[in-house]
Amino acid sequence: MDNMGTGKVSPVDAEEFIEVTVFVEGDFIEKAQYTCSHSPEIEDCAKTVCTVITDKPFRDIMQMNANAVIYNTENDLPRLKLYCAAMAVTAAKKAVADFAKKNNIDIGFDGLCSCFK
Repeated sequence: MDNMGTGKVSPVDAEEFIEVTVFVEGDFIEKAQYTCSHSPEIEDCAKTVCTVITDKPFRDIMQMNANAVIYNTENDLPRLKLYCAAMAVTAAKKAVADFAKKNNIDIGFDGLCSCFK
Protein backbone atom coordinates (compact mmCIF):
# COMPACT_ATOMS: atom_id res chain seq x y z
CA MET A 1 0.00 0.00 0.00
CA ASP A 2 1.27 3.44 -0.95
CA ASN A 3 0.52 5.65 2.04
CA MET A 4 1.25 9.02 0.40
CA GLY A 5 -0.73 11.36 -1.84
CA THR A 6 0.05 14.77 -3.30
CA GLY A 7 -2.18 17.52 -4.66
CA LYS A 8 -1.14 20.81 -6.22
CA VAL A 9 -3.47 23.69 -7.03
CA SER A 10 -3.01 27.14 -8.49
CA PRO A 11 -5.41 29.75 -9.86
CA VAL A 12 -5.80 29.72 -13.63
CA ASP A 13 -4.63 33.32 -13.99
CA ALA A 14 -1.88 33.51 -11.35
CA GLU A 15 1.47 32.02 -10.46
CA GLU A 16 0.50 31.27 -6.87
CA PHE A 17 0.24 27.64 -5.79
CA ILE A 18 -0.32 25.32 -2.85
CA GLU A 19 0.87 21.72 -2.82
CA VAL A 20 -0.24 19.39 -0.02
CA THR A 21 1.18 15.95 0.67
CA VAL A 22 -0.68 13.57 2.97
CA PHE A 23 0.63 10.45 4.69
CA VAL A 24 -2.13 7.99 5.55
CA GLU A 25 -2.04 5.30 8.22
CA GLY A 26 -5.07 3.02 8.19
CA ASP A 27 -8.05 5.32 7.62
CA PHE A 28 -6.45 8.45 9.08
CA ILE A 29 -4.16 11.18 7.83
CA GLU A 30 -1.12 10.72 10.01
CA LYS A 31 0.79 13.74 8.70
CA ALA A 32 0.28 16.53 6.17
CA GLN A 33 2.94 18.81 4.69
CA TYR A 34 2.80 21.74 2.33
CA THR A 35 4.83 23.82 -0.07
CA CYS A 36 3.49 27.05 -1.49
CA SER A 37 4.29 30.28 -3.25
CA HIS A 38 5.59 33.02 -1.01
CA SER A 39 2.62 35.00 0.21
CA PRO A 40 1.67 35.33 3.89
CA GLU A 41 -1.99 34.55 3.17
CA ILE A 42 -1.23 31.50 1.05
CA GLU A 43 1.24 30.16 3.58
CA ASP A 44 -1.22 30.72 6.43
CA CYS A 45 -3.94 28.80 4.54
CA ALA A 46 -1.59 25.96 3.56
CA LYS A 47 -0.34 25.58 7.12
CA THR A 48 -3.90 25.71 8.47
CA VAL A 49 -5.29 23.05 6.13
CA CYS A 50 -2.44 20.70 7.07
CA THR A 51 -3.18 21.23 10.76
CA VAL A 52 -6.93 20.77 10.28
CA ILE A 53 -6.67 17.49 8.31
CA THR A 54 -4.03 15.77 10.44
CA ASP A 55 -5.51 12.93 12.53
CA LYS A 56 -8.79 13.06 10.57
CA PRO A 57 -10.22 10.15 8.55
CA PHE A 58 -9.08 10.67 4.96
CA ARG A 59 -12.62 10.17 3.61
CA ASP A 60 -13.87 13.10 5.73
CA ILE A 61 -11.58 15.51 3.92
CA MET A 62 -13.70 15.21 0.79
CA GLN A 63 -16.59 16.91 2.66
CA MET A 64 -14.45 19.79 3.93
CA ASN A 65 -15.00 23.34 2.66
CA ALA A 66 -13.02 26.57 2.79
CA ASN A 67 -14.65 27.63 6.07
CA ALA A 68 -12.52 25.03 7.88
CA VAL A 69 -9.49 27.07 6.84
CA ILE A 70 -10.97 30.58 6.97
CA TYR A 71 -12.02 30.24 10.62
CA ASN A 72 -8.79 28.60 11.77
CA THR A 73 -6.02 30.71 10.22
CA GLU A 74 -3.61 32.52 12.52
CA ASN A 75 -4.40 35.83 10.86
CA ASP A 76 -7.65 37.14 9.40
CA LEU A 77 -7.77 36.69 5.64
CA PRO A 78 -8.49 39.84 3.64
CA ARG A 79 -11.62 39.49 1.49
CA LEU A 80 -9.54 39.50 -1.69
CA LYS A 81 -7.53 36.53 -0.42
CA LEU A 82 -10.41 34.22 0.59
CA TYR A 83 -9.70 32.14 -2.51
CA CYS A 84 -6.48 31.01 -0.79
CA ALA A 85 -8.59 28.97 1.64
CA ALA A 86 -10.39 27.31 -1.27
CA MET A 87 -7.02 26.57 -2.88
CA ALA A 88 -5.75 24.95 0.32
CA VAL A 89 -8.82 22.75 0.71
CA THR A 90 -8.73 21.76 -2.95
CA ALA A 91 -5.04 20.83 -2.69
CA ALA A 92 -5.83 18.66 0.36
CA LYS A 93 -8.68 16.97 -1.51
CA LYS A 94 -6.43 16.35 -4.51
CA ALA A 95 -3.80 14.83 -2.20
CA VAL A 96 -6.38 12.47 -0.67
CA ALA A 97 -7.69 11.63 -4.16
CA ASP A 98 -4.13 10.84 -5.29
CA PHE A 99 -3.65 8.51 -2.30
CA ALA A 100 -7.00 6.84 -3.00
CA LYS A 101 -6.26 6.38 -6.70
CA LYS A 102 -2.87 4.78 -5.96
CA ASN A 103 -4.63 2.32 -3.66
CA ASN A 104 -7.78 1.68 -5.75
CA ILE A 105 -10.06 3.28 -3.16
CA ASP A 106 -13.22 4.96 -4.45
CA ILE A 107 -13.82 8.25 -2.63
CA GLY A 108 -16.07 9.98 -5.16
CA PHE A 109 -13.80 12.89 -6.02
CA ASP A 110 -15.23 14.74 -9.02
CA GLY A 111 -12.27 16.99 -9.75
CA LEU A 112 -11.55 20.68 -9.54
CA CYS A 113 -13.64 23.74 -10.01
CA SER A 114 -12.80 25.57 -13.24
CA CYS A 115 -11.06 28.39 -11.36
CA PHE A 116 -8.05 26.18 -10.48
CA LYS A 117 -5.58 24.23 -12.54
